[in-house]
This record gives sequence, structure tokens and C-alpha cells, in this order.
Amino acid sequence: QSPKLPKFDFPKFDGTQPKFWLGQCKDYFELYSTEHHLWVRVAKMHFIDAAKRWAPSVATQLQTCSWETFISLILNRFGQDQHEILIRQLFQVHQS
Repeated sequence: QSPKLPKFDFPKFDGTQPKFWLGQCKDYFELYSTEHHLWVRVAKMHFIDAAKRWAPSVATQLQTCSWETFISLILNRFGQDQHEILIRQLFQVHQS
């Protein structure tokens, strides 16, 4: 008999830290033995803010895509933003 796990809330995605969020999703799905074909559907239900505003532009792709394609779509859209933010922060560093 496996130990009873506490119920964890599924992580929300606002468009920031996409790799971290995708890792949390995978951990959640494995922890609760979620069937692989449901992963995209469950994950997209937890979009908020920028991710929720972006979703309609890729809605048809999201209906039928694999988890691997979903990861690509997320990283293509939100992974670049994170990189640009870090670059901007780097250029704003001043030596004192």
C-alpha cells in the first residue's frame, strides 16, 4: 500500500518561468499518475494573465497537440521573453 499523498494544487502559469512551470506540471502528472493524453488539456486550464491572453492565438493547435509540441509552443512564446528580460537586466547593471 502506497502512502497517501496530500492533495497539491496544480501550478498556475502566467507566462513567466516557463521551464520551471513545465517541470512542475510533469512532476504533478507523475505524482498523480495522470494519463499522458490529458496533460495538455489539464495544463492549459491553468493559464492565467499573459498565458491566458496568448491561448486563443494557438487554440486550434492546443486542441490536438502532444505534450512535446505543447512544450515547444510554450518555450517559443514565453522562453524568449524570459531571455530578453535577463538581457535587459544585464545591460542595466552599473558598476559603483
